[in-house]
Amino acid sequence: MKVAFAIEAGDGLNAQVCPNFGRAPRFLIVDSKDNSTEVLENKAAQEAHGAGTGAAAMISKHGVQAIVAGRFGPKAFDALSAAEIAMYEAPADQTVKTVLVQIQAGTLKKL
Repeated sequence: MKVAFAIEAGDGLNAQVCPNFGRAPRFLIVDSKDNSTEVLENKAAQEAHGAGTGAAAMISKHGVQAIVAGRFGPKAFDALSAAEIAMYEAPADQTVKTVLVQIQAGTLKKL
């Protein structure tokens, strides 16, 4: 399963979750099959309007099945739901590694 994480900085499992999905500067995609990672720059974050829907469109093109962020705006929520991408909210002070373990254990609540 491919899980994307909204992150502020970094490129590995120790990056912290970003508090906002649409305005996150980057996304870290983790493939649970082999724990490979990929970092995507969120160009939509710089837009005056539609950052959440732009980020959702970019994420959906990368075969992601789930996304984690501190929060999701209503338009981003609708776009991700339409793309059938599961959403999880996680506190911004947690690392990708910590949240990934919670997802795999089924203890992180899906929105």
